[in-house]
Amino acid sequence: MHDLRAAKEHVSVTELLVATASERPGQPVAARVVVSDDYDVTSERVDAWLDRGQITSASVAFSRDNAAAPLSLISSDFEVQGRTWPFLLSSDKVRRLVNDGYTMVISGPEIWDEALRRSALDVVGAMVASLNTMIFLTPPGSSGFHQHRDPDDHVVVVQTEGSKTWRLYDAAPDGWTEDDPTRPEPESLSAEVNLDVGDTLVIPRGWGHAACTGPAALSTHLSFGINYVSPAHMLRTALIGRLRQMRESATLEETETAYRALVDEFERCDVGDLVREYVSAPYRTGELRLGDIAVRRSRQM
Repeated sequence: MHDLRAAKEHVSVTELLVATASERPGQPVAARVVVSDDYDVTSERVDAWLDRGQITSASVAFSRDNAAAPLSLISSDFEVQGRTWPFLLSSDKVRRLVNDGYTMVISGPEIWDEALRRSALDVVGAMVASLNTMIFLTPPGSSGFHQHRDPDDHVVVVQTEGSKTWRLYDAAPDGWTEDDPTRPEPESLSAEVNLDVGDTLVIPRGWGHAACTGPAALSTHLSFGINYVSPAHMLRTALIGRLRQMRESATLEETETAYRALVDEFERCDVGDLVREYVSAPYRTGELRLGDIAVRRSRQM
């Protein structure tokens, strides 16, 4: 069994992600990385998000030994002005689940964390690929998921707290898609690596893997899903949107006219700028702030 060793050191998480998108490694790669304050996500930082109510039930999930926790175990009903609001995240229930051995999975932290949002905007602008950020907080002596395969073109793991042991299995078989429910066979184990703070692991698409923590302390790691966006993908997405806007009784000629107009629009634009605009859209915000609204309205009156 091959033992992965951290050898190369990246100067930043941004440089690591951009290098991965450029090199597109075909096998798992372990290395070191310098973790800046923006990416230094620990249980303490997650606690602060919970206390401020920034994490919603839509952004979090829990799993223990591949079994998901039902929503009722992480949320509570709250009454506001006599009305009951369901599915609001309960910080007490969240901490209780982690204490009971569940892995906490947080999706899209850039929504509420400004530092991570700015960093993500820099990354997608430099590598011109989409980025899916997740945080995994796993208590001691536990595993959230059995061996599986991820559909992202590359998954980049950055260990930010504690340690975690990763087991790598076989590469995805020919023709594999994310709709294939089969899991890597245990006997296909090909490598194992222990990640401490500052260690990183790059996993190519479909490569089987699983991870678990040791008995001493909890683990926190960032997981970045890199997905390469082609102009053809954008054209298909735009075409689907355009067709959905058309009335159901549209003729074949009208449909073809809409298609031709869309193709002409694509041919006139700079494809590189179009892809960059597409991947950066989730992280851009406008300049308008609520505090400015009253000032602007007063000037208009």
